[in-house]
Order: sequence, then C-alpha cells, then structure tokens
Amino acid sequence: MAGIKSTLQGAKVFISTDEVTLPLNAAAFAGLTWVEIGSVGNLGDYGAAPNIISYNTLATEVTSKAKGVEDAGELSIEVARIFDDAGQIKAREASGTKFNWGIKIEYADAPTDDYSNTIMYAAGPVSGPQMLGGGTDDFIRESFTVAFTDQRPIYVNPVETP
Repeated sequence: MAGIKSTLQGAKVFISTDEVTLPLNAAAFAGLTWVEIGSVGNLGDYGAAPNIISYNTLATEVTSKAKGVEDAGELSIEVARIFDDAGQIKAREASGTKFNWGIKIEYADAPTDDYSNTIMYAAGPVSGPQMLGGGTDDFIRESFTVAFTDQRPIYVNPVETP
C-alpha cells in the first residue's frame, strides 16, 4: 500500500515517565512507560543534521569540505499551559533535571484502519519551560526543548495490524 501525505493534526506527543539511558532501539523505546503531553499546539523543526567541516590548503583555490559529526537536533514543544496536565507536569519535572528523557510522537498517518501510525522516538535532556509572550487573544503558552543526544531519532513506519 502506498503512503499518504498527512498533516500534524491528530498527532500525539508523549514523554517517558522516567529518565532513560542511551542508546535505545525501537523495541526498547516501545517498552518505556509514556504519558501524553496535553494541549500541544506546535512542534518546532527537528531532525539530524551533520556538521560540515572544511579545510584549506595552500595549494588549492577552493575549500575542501566533508561531513563531520552529526547533530541529532532539538525539538521545541509548544503547549497551551494547563497546570494539572500530567504530561506537562512531567515535562516541567524533567526540565529540572540533567537526565535524558524519552520523547515519542505518534503521527495520525495510518493509510487505513488496518495500519498503525508512524512513531518517532528520540531522547535527550529537557529544558524550559519558556513562557511565550502574546496579547489579549493569546493563550498562556509554554515551550519546552528536548535536545536529542547520542543517537538519531528513530522512525517506525506504519505496519498492518491484525
């Protein structure tokens, strides 16, 4: 079955209930206990990107470049603040530690009811919350950042479910 283009509408964001030790594979991530972060309104750009390194020699007119170490990226999670939302409470708690926490995003992209959704797993230290500004027609919002560390995000594609 061919995949379909999807929006982020219906996606769910989760944080692990306990800190994690990396590296983890997809099965280890799936075995964690998760709590959904409620009222997520926006996810920032995320994904791994290599550093581009360069070196100039006296004999060349053009810089030599190569891929260096890869940065696993960072994820900004913007929420409408709800003081008693279990996932937001866990994110606030995680941001007060130096440990790595698991993050799971489940996209609502199953091609049919017979398939699962795509899931993205990653982990890193959590910072925030940063209170976002606004005006009279803005909700009170917070932003958390998860600095993915030590491994690239893992994507689990939809599979047919029995």
